[in-house]
Amino acid sequence: MAGMTYTMTDTTKLSTAECYGIALCELGEEHKDVVALTADLAKSTKIGMFGEKFPDRFFNVGIAEQNLFGVAAGMAKNGLIPFASTFAIFASARSLDQVHTDICYQNVPVKIIATHAGTSFGQAGSTHHSLIDMACMRVLPNMTVICPCDGSETYHAV
Repeated sequence: MAGMTYTMTDTTKLSTAECYGIALCELGEEHKDVVALTADLAKSTKIGMFGEKFPDRFFNVGIAEQNLFGVAAGMAKNGLIPFASTFAIFASARSLDQVHTDICYQNVPVKIIATHAGTSFGQAGSTHHSLIDMACMRVLPNMTVICPCDGSETYHAV
């Protein structure tokens, strides 16, 4: 079709993680029951943006991903809306039993934000690569998996 052009709108130049942090902070402003949890990855996953803005609703459980999801499930059972952030491999492989039993089996509304999927975090080595995360999470009961492709989709998914 002569004369027609297509221009992709550049909505943001921020990373998906940065857009997640921004969206979560906005949710925190609107909803006082939103809490954020991390397993010592606040900077990498950008959930630390929420922690800086709402320190009383931010929880760092340390390098203990299994505990991260158990604590998040307990918070959800008590009426809070927890967002738990870690790397994809740690959410899907290291903590699969806790995610299944504590969150999915009980059908509690924990939002799991898993960053650095696939081999995107190559410099960290193979222990941080996640090639099974989608397969593991999609088969869990009461689990909805969303895989945004860019910052704009991430922002709107949150």
